[in-house]
Amino acid sequence: MVYPDKDQFLQAFGIEPMEEDPSLALCRYKVRSDERDLELLLTFSAVQETFELLLYCSGHEVINLVSERTTKIELYRDSSGEGVRACFDIHGAQAEAIVTLAPDIKCRWWLIRAE
Repeated sequence: MVYPDKDQFLQAFGIEPMEEDPSLALCRYKVRSDERDLELLLTFSAVQETFELLLYCSGHEVINLVSERTTKIELYRDSSGEGVRACFDIHGAQAEAIVTLAPDIKCRWWLIRAE
């Protein structure tokens, strides 16, 4: 699994992991929305090939998405904002998650069957 390192996250978003486990190549990041009462926990493990997204609104969990078979996590910046793109290969079906961290938190996740 290809993924960004801590320095890339720090340079792109000014955040450091709130939790790390080198034995699992695991990092967990927390991002808070400046304008809304949103908090995002983003966790990935290269060893387990997992990607997890937890979104809280006013302290209440509203979204919990987890996937295995993560092939790539990359940072992106375009006209819509900046964030993280994760790609998955689930038994031949391609899935992708786009998590915008700025200017505000947004999440998109989809699975497209190849057959």
